[in-house]
Amino acid sequence: MQFFGRNGLLVLFALPAAAQTVGTSPADKLLADGHYRRAEPVVRAALGRTPNDAHYLSDLSIVDWAFNRLDNAIADSERAVAADQGSAEAHAHLADAIGSKLVSSTAGTFEKLSLAHRFRKEIDRTLELDPNDVDALQDLAQFYWNAPGMVGGDRTKARQTADKLFTISPFRAASARTDFLNDGGGVS
Repeated sequence: MQFFGRNGLLVLFALPAAAQTVGTSPADKLLADGHYRRAEPVVRAALGRTPNDAHYLSDLSIVDWAFNRLDNAIADSERAVAADQGSAEAHAHLADAIGSKLVSSTAGTFEKLSLAHRFRKEIDRTLELDPNDVDALQDLAQFYWNAPGMVGGDRTKARQTADKLFTISPFRAASARTDFLNDGGGVS
């Protein structure tokens, strides 16, 4: 299952969401440019000063994701969500971390079912907080397309979500539709 991540590159499920919300801190710039190793001490220092800052906890989850520390990425994202329940960014990062673990080879069948439900819950919450989140819409379309029906997959809903995405970002909708074509399912 292939997904476009938050910085627009074709990847397996999700990339860190750094590029979507580039802030003004040095860590934000480093993450947006993909300098995860250099960003980590900057993020940890910022968390040393403000340990419950949702933005820096999300940044730490990006760093953990980049180094394939998926359980840590999920834990950091959960802390970010706990610190700011109303942050679409925090929920989006949690969805990305869960999605990455969902497609990892280390997750068993029952764990994948649980992760799929958690992923869907976090994507829904992200879209509740920010209905025009392009990345969340694209991830949702991909989820609908690739997930089995027993966890909510539905190719008709995937097409409908891609159509909604088209009104916001025609390029990203075309990317999602191309993934549908590459999967052999075609689009209408």
